[in-house]
Amino acid sequence: MKSGFVVFTLVALLAGCASNDIEDMPRDARVKFANMEGYSNNPYPKAKMLGEVMGMSCARRGGSSTMITEFGGNIFATTSGPDVATGAEALEDMRYKAAKMGGDAVVNAVCKSGGVDWGHNCWSTVKCVGDVVSKS
Repeated sequence: MKSGFVVFTLVALLAGCASNDIEDMPRDARVKFANMEGYSNNPYPKAKMLGEVMGMSCARRGGSSTMITEFGGNIFATTSGPDVATGAEALEDMRYKAAKMGGDAVVNAVCKSGGVDWGHNCWSTVKCVGDVVSKS
């Protein structure tokens, strides 16, 4: 029982240390990431749905504010204050993960500013969730 707990703890720690290092990304995924589009609506209703993706931005210190707006089907975020969780960073994280899934776009994307996230050691967060689609 004790050895099972140790293995679980090690796996959890290693998963927590996993990063979104761009230099480890395969070339085809980098190309998709560079051209990845994100939409708050779904301009590709006939596209193949590959799954759901979540992107997050984390501020380790408090004292920031984020405003997320939607204009013309696209999501924009503005932030203020030092060490802020940004909508742009959360969207970029979401696009990165979608590209690694083989997607061409993220549709039905929504973002929300949040408070403290103890699981990620964040004083404030912005999380974005969307559906990954393949246009081909």
